Amino acid sequence: MTPKQSCYPAALVLALVAALPGCGTGPGQVAADQSALAAVVAEREEAARNLNAYRQLRDAHSFELARSLGEDILERMPGSPAAAEIHKTIDDTRLQATAEREQHRLAKLWTYQSQSTTEGAPPDSATITSATPAGDGNGVTLVIHGAGAERGVSLMPPSGAIECKETCSVQIAFDDEAARGFKLRVGTTEPPMLPFEDPEAFLEAMGKAGRLSVALSQGPDGPRTAEFEVAGYDPSKLAPSTAKN
Repeated sequence: MTPKQSCYPAALVLALVAALPGCGTGPGQVAADQSALAAVVAEREEAARNLNAYRQLRDAHSFELARSLGEDILERMPGSPAAAEIHKTIDDTRLQATAEREQHRLAKLWTYQSQSTTEGAPPDSATITSATPAGDGNGVTLVIHGAGAERGVSLMPPSGAIECKETCSVQIAFDDEAARGFKLRVGTTEPPMLPFEDPEAFLEAMGKAGRLSVALSQGPDGPRTAEFEVAGYDPSKLAPSTAKN
């Protein structure tokens, strides 16, 4: 990204000269005026370059970088034409930057891994751990693997968090909706996992939600839930898998 330097017309240069202090005719004053003029022109050119970069960052939806650059111009060069233009969009840039930070935070809650022994194999599982402790103080882990018709979903609860013999049902609430029942079965993997009988129905509901709450077994202090912020899940990061529970 190499913004072009702005060219200032003669009228602007004359205006800058007129605004300079001093106006003496001695060699020292002339040198000081020339130095001051050069500093003002350099600042205006830097502001113009940064304004161009600010525009490009907004166009690229890099709002956090655009916010930082725009606020720097407003602070250091408040009277520049660049600052006047940035004032028109800086509020929107700040809002977009906040949303961008939140999106990055949610995305970082997920971990994508490959279970393949082949070097360089793409990820075939995505995991997220609940924000609230369950059972022995550890969170419940939600595991998604595969893609398309072969995708699967499982819960990995700590001991005692979900009572399940061969099959069981858990109540899951998506956002502020009423809880729904989902059937689980005991898998054969180690550590023990509880695969969903209908992973497609779960993923369809999760794809429309920002968060979900899984009801756990009754604890000593009453009902417990495992809370997940799931809006950062990116299914495009998962490769198709033939793995089955």
